[in-house]
Amino acid sequence: MKLRNRPRLFGTLVGYACSLVAMLVLLWLGPSLQGNFLDRPIFDWRARDLSTIEAHPDIVHVDIDNGAIYEHGRWPWTRRQIADLLKVISDAGAKYVLVDLLLSEPEAPYLQDAGLDAQYLIDEDVETVGAPLPVYGDLELLQTLRAAGNVIMAAEFEYPSSRNIEKTPPATENFESDLIDSVAAYLIKNFSADLDTAASALDQQAATIRRVWARSKRMAARRLVATVLAENPNATLGDVRMVALGERAGAESADDQDLKVAFREQKGRLDMIAGAVTPQHPQQVGALRHASRLIPILWPLRPALVSAADVNFEADEDGVVRRVPPVIVYEEKLFAQLGVAAAVEILGLDLAEASVTTDGRALQLPRKDGGAELSVPLDERGNMLIPWTRTGKDWRKNRDFQHITAGQPMAIADARGVVRDNQDRLQYLWAEAVRLTKGTTTRQVGGRTETIVGGEKYRQLVNQMGATERALRNAQQAVDLDKDRIATLKIEFDGLRAAVAAAQAKCEKEARFYLGKLREQTANATAEQPIGEATQKRFDEIKAALAIIENDIPAVIDASRKEQAKIDEQMAALRARLEGKYVFVGFAATAQGDIVSTPIDPNTNGVMCHANVLNAFLQNRFITPAPVSIELLACALLIGLVAPITAARNPGFALASTALLATLFAVINVWWLFRAHDYAMAGLSIVAVMFLCWSVVTLFRQFTAERDKRLFRGQLSQYTSPAIAARIAESPDAARAFKVVQTRDMTCYFSDLAGFTTISEQEDAEVIQTVLNVYLERMSETIWSYRGLINKFMGDGIMAIYNPSVDPLDAHPLNACESALASIQALESLKRERRDTPEARVFENLYVRIGLATGACKNGDMGSELKADYTVIGDVVNLAARLEPANKVFGTQIMISGPTYERVRDDFDVRYLAELQVKGKSRTVPVYELCGRKGKLPEEQLEYIRKFEAGVELYKTRRWDDCIVHFTRMLARRPDDPGAARYIDACQEMKVFPPSDEWAGALELKEK
Repeated sequence: MKLRNRPRLFGTLVGYACSLVAMLVLLWLGPSLQGNFLDRPIFDWRARDLSTIEAHPDIVHVDIDNGAIYEHGRWPWTRRQIADLLKVISDAGAKYVLVDLLLSEPEAPYLQDAGLDAQYLIDEDVETVGAPLPVYGDLELLQTLRAAGNVIMAAEFEYPSSRNIEKTPPATENFESDLIDSVAAYLIKNFSADLDTAASALDQQAATIRRVWARSKRMAARRLVATVLAENPNATLGDVRMVALGERAGAESADDQDLKVAFREQKGRLDMIAGAVTPQHPQQVGALRHASRLIPILWPLRPALVSAADVNFEADEDGVVRRVPPVIVYEEKLFAQLGVAAAVEILGLDLAEASVTTDGRALQLPRKDGGAELSVPLDERGNMLIPWTRTGKDWRKNRDFQHITAGQPMAIADARGVVRDNQDRLQYLWAEAVRLTKGTTTRQVGGRTETIVGGEKYRQLVNQMGATERALRNAQQAVDLDKDRIATLKIEFDGLRAAVAAAQAKCEKEARFYLGKLREQTANATAEQPIGEATQKRFDEIKAALAIIENDIPAVIDASRKEQAKIDEQMAALRARLEGKYVFVGFAATAQGDIVSTPIDPNTNGVMCHANVLNAFLQNRFITPAPVSIELLACALLIGLVAPITAARNPGFALASTALLATLFAVINVWWLFRAHDYAMAGLSIVAVMFLCWSVVTLFRQFTAERDKRLFRGQLSQYTSPAIAARIAESPDAARAFKVVQTRDMTCYFSDLAGFTTISEQEDAEVIQTVLNVYLERMSETIWSYRGLINKFMGDGIMAIYNPSVDPLDAHPLNACESALASIQALESLKRERRDTPEARVFENLYVRIGLATGACKNGDMGSELKADYTVIGDVVNLAARLEPANKVFGTQIMISGPTYERVRDDFDVRYLAELQVKGKSRTVPVYELCGRKGKLPEEQLEYIRKFEAGVELYKTRRWDDCIVHFTRMLARRPDDPGAARYIDACQEMKVFPPSDEWAGALELKEK
């Protein structure tokens, strides 16, 4: 490479190097350029405002929101309430119910009775009838899940973050961890040992063991239970107790509680693993995220579910959730994320046949029916970017997926509870009616009086029916269903219910019969024979029984009927919204913890993330994250354009080019890649690297290549304007041309102020300085505006050149003529502007004369090592210098040479003055007066020009007398024309001293 190009090459390489370092830094800050802190806000903007993915109409949210919690009790709701909610949703025809609630802890049983009310503190007449029934909420939920058969529930997995950096824990943590392990190992073999015994056996201080005792117990219980269940999967809690506690197995203790917790947790874990999918190609799913811990769904709920799904989120470093692992691996089993688990069931995907492409960039999910497989793009962590819908930012306005408050199905559930409670109240009312109908009697038994309450057999029958109903419910809610027992109990319960109904019908019949008899007795009673007290009491009891049968019981039945009608109406409305839908159940209440920051909203319900994942699967629209290699390649290509442009062109042009490239890249990235093809690539980081490259190369040039340009620009600024000097300095050939002397076609410009020396002798020096400075500045601006290069100032004179080697200009004669005419106009304008200044008198007397000559001359930097100038030499220069004073002879302001005229004859009107014999030159040169632009001169002036030129022809043909007569007539018209007078004098001289035969019509100038 040539020496002059080395700075450009070095600048380009420096730009590449710094850009590479910047990219490496960005990659260190984030796993990909598109995942770093610069591009996350850009990605969020694209996901929020530029997505084209529609919200699927079959996805519905049932939100446990603030209103639902206010109306139906503070969170956490009881398992019965959750079961009622899920039952209503399932009964409304939901295709799948996707529960984003973590149920990992058991609920303690509690008592509930129809006579109890939540607002009992304001009811002074609270009365309970019979024994309250225990509520086993977890078992009721289990029964609901079994009956629904379409529920997918959330579980929590923990997986190590790829952002975590391995750190060596403090020595104290190591010691404590080792101590827990050693204590737990001892307790596995001696679980019932006390703290002092364990401390003695381990040769540790009791105080030291006490710090880790509780944690060690829990760890030992987990390991012990895991060991027992590994040896015997059908082992019961009693089996575990016997292994761990031996003779103390039946005693309640903290040890027993630890075993219960561990047993339930391990059973739940085993159920989840048993119900999970075993990959058929384990070697092809290694790139998926691996979970390190599972917090299982409450045992024994898992077998009643369609599947259990992962709902864990891993936010990026800025706390925003943008991605989720679609499938994770735990204990060599596959667990899908909640939205993906739903898609597996809805679309018939074969999760067991899942595989990851060899490059780890896509999860392949084939269909069980052999249809086209789904390809889910993955990032370098094995996550999928959440594809948000285009209406996602309006989710709070219900313009995205359909949202229904959980208060609606819960209102139905509460109404069902009212109907259920009314059935219990009917039993109480019938029991009272039977008691009153049967009456209370006494009898003597063994010398003592025994009271017999009426309807005792009925009560026994009702209690037997209740006991059978509880037994049936318990059988239906049992972990291990016994279908034969359930069928037997159902038959028994139906028989008892029929018997109770018959007893109720018999009671009503008897009450009416007794009432008739008693009325006859009452009607036949007289004053002498009134009815007895016992008869009156029975009469009142029968009337009370019939009042219950005819009034109270129908009122309860009517209330239940109305409540059921309301339930049916509400259920129909809910079914219209939920039937055949995929219903997500999750938190929307602000007080709950399931709030995450996402691209669409800094406070988004976590369940929205799962819904958008399912939506992507249903529409087969996924966002493909660009691999790091593609991002680096795009960045390299762009800086591959920016660096050489910046190294070769001026900073402004390079900056504009960089901005144009960045804009073009942004348009392609945002509108074509993302909106049209769901492809997410880094944007701002790549643009930042581009501008960094421009900055570095520009700075490098300022310290290297630009230093020479600044020097060159400084030299040029002596001859032309700073703007033109800066522009010329940017030319790669200008500096070389400045130093090289070359012969080229140029136009030389000389100007001078007529009589200024005399004026300067008559005025103060300060006035002359002001006038001259202002005049030279205005003339310089005019010459520069036509790309003239001022070579020097000679007092009040100016020498300029057009088409120098540093600023080539093809139309230099045209520009020179334009600048000469403009200089005359500029001087007139200057006179008007300075009319009211102290120097006005001097400005009014200024008169400029200009000479222009075009031809070949030598141009370049000339001089000695001590002093050199960029200048021009040659006959053309001398001719222009002589034409300027020759204006005085003809009374003109602008005189141009013949070659100049030949180049501008089509653009300007001129007056042919003479074949001039310049002093010191043997050859004549044609000279012309530059009058003005073509078409701008009045006809009178053009006529005068033609007559003057006719006189010149008379002179050149030696017709001296005719020439004298011609110019004399012209002087009569224009006495101020020195040119005409000069020709008359020349003719007089020629008549006295005739020219030689070789004379070519020249007019010799005596002056220089």
